[in-house]
Amino acid sequence: MLDHLKTKPQGLLLTVALSLCLTLLTGCSPHPASGTWKSSAENAAQLTTLNVHFEPRAEILSSNKEKTDLHCSWSAVDNLKIKLECLSSDEQTEVDIYQLSITSENKADLIYNKEVIGSFVKAAK
Repeated sequence: MLDHLKTKPQGLLLTVALSLCLTLLTGCSPHPASGTWKSSAENAAQLTTLNVHFEPRAEILSSNKEKTDLHCSWSAVDNLKIKLECLSSDEQTEVDIYQLSITSENKADLIYNKEVIGSFVKAAK
C-alpha cells in the first residue's frame, strides 16, 4: 500500500517517521500493574497498599507500625507480572525481591520466595 512512497526520498522519510511514531506510542503505555493496589484480605505481613508508579518505582505499605514500608524499583517480567526489588526505609543494605502477578482483571497476588503473601485489588482511579 505504501510501496509507491518508498521510491521517493520524501516517501521513505514519511514511512520512517510513521514507524517511529508508532513505536514510541506503543512503548509509552503503562504496564497493567501500574496503579494503586489495596489488600483484598488480611495477610500475615499486614500489607495494606501497593503503589506502582508509571516510572519504575513502587512502595509497599504495611499497617504494622513495627514493620517499615518498602521502597522499590520494578521491571516488567511479562504483560502480567512485574519484579520488585525493595529496600526497607530503615535497613538500606539488603534487597528483597517480590513479584506482583496479575491473576484476573483488577486482581493480583504479591509473591515473595515463591509464596503468595498478599492478594490485592486495583483501586479505582
